[in-house]
Amino acid sequence: HHNIRPIPVLASDWINPDFYEPKPRNQREIDILMVAGWSRVKRHWLLFRTLRKMPRQLRVVLIGQDADGRTGDDVFREAKAFGVTDRIQMIQDASIDDVTKHQCNSKTSIVLSAREGSCVVVAESLFADTPVAMMHNAHVGSRSCINTQTGVLLRANTMHTQLSKMLERSSSFSPQTWALATITSAGTTEKLNGILRDYSRERGLPWTRDIVPMCWRPDPIYVQTADNERLQSAYAALQERHGVVVAGHEAERPLSSSRLQTETR
Repeated sequence: HHNIRPIPVLASDWINPDFYEPKPRNQREIDILMVAGWSRVKRHWLLFRTLRKMPRQLRVVLIGQDADGRTGDDVFREAKAFGVTDRIQMIQDASIDDVTKHQCNSKTSIVLSAREGSCVVVAESLFADTPVAMMHNAHVGSRSCINTQTGVLLRANTMHTQLSKMLERSSSFSPQTWALATITSAGTTEKLNGILRDYSRERGLPWTRDIVPMCWRPDPIYVQTADNERLQSAYAALQERHGVVVAGHEAERPLSSSRLQTETR
């Protein structure tokens, strides 16, 4: 069944669909969207090479940030070398809200990495109801999300025809429907909660409350903002007892008497 995905939980499985308000596919203004840092591993050049064989009137938007010593200027020079700068708009350091708006306004989303982790952009695109094009041989966790409902697996020598057909039948895909049934942050929370609960019970450990729901935006956050304040004591305990400091949750250390005297002189 196309909704069954027998793989471990990925970072891309923690997207909260509440942030996405997809536009009808026939009202979308962007033909191809690529959200990727300017790093060489993202392989923007593959898109530029492909665009040479596609209609010049396509609107292509690249959203990225400096990465691995490369800037937007480096990527623009690559586009210029392939002669396709006339159809490309580049956006630097967009906020997560702006990224989401563009994803909800695109007919297709493209990921060209040969190898990376889960690639959260794929899941974000699916919740924006935007079909995704990826390389057929990519070693990327969320390649497992690509099926007849959600997108197309590209081959290097036929990318231009595959992308053209994908744009023509963009409205025939139903990526959001698949994503809502398969990879929501709420469903992933329930899955992880069950794993941890069963682990504890099997070992006779107490299970007093369920885990707090979180999502990825663009880093891990709690679904309910009130949980940030409610759990401050837990972060303080982690730091005090085990020396573990979670980013953004470093507790202020109480002033020792000697330090207090020094700072009040």
